[in-house]
Amino acid sequence: MPVIDFHTHIFPPEIIAQRKVYLQRDSWFRQLYADPKARMASADDLIASMGRCGVDASVTFGFAWADQGLCRTVNDYVLESVSCWPERLFGFADYPLIGQGRFLRRVRGSGLSADALESVLGGNATQLLRGG
Repeated sequence: MPVIDFHTHIFPPEIIAQRKVYLQRDSWFRQLYADPKARMASADDLIASMGRCGVDASVTFGFAWADQGLCRTVNDYVLESVSCWPERLFGFADYPLIGQGRFLRRVRGSGLSADALESVLGGNATQLLRGG
């Protein structure tokens, strides 16, 4: 039976390298990653860890930045990573809590899943994807 890690986060290497800069830019990120012991992983790090731990596949996310541009950047990185390891990584999109409709329309057809957003948005994801 395959081993699947259903909740992982990956970050572009440049965000990991400039962690302190991003701690100042986003309060949610700061709450989770201000402690230097809070580990951050790139896609390469995740794939290496999966190999060491015998994990066959991982569902991965970026981070729900307050800034839509950062969400886009990290979602693009997740999408790129999934395309590099299509049998091992399955990506979900993160989105800012502001501007959900526009964001969800962009995600549709990108290769990232927005299906789980139904529960987060109280059943409104389908309506938002249709432009509602």
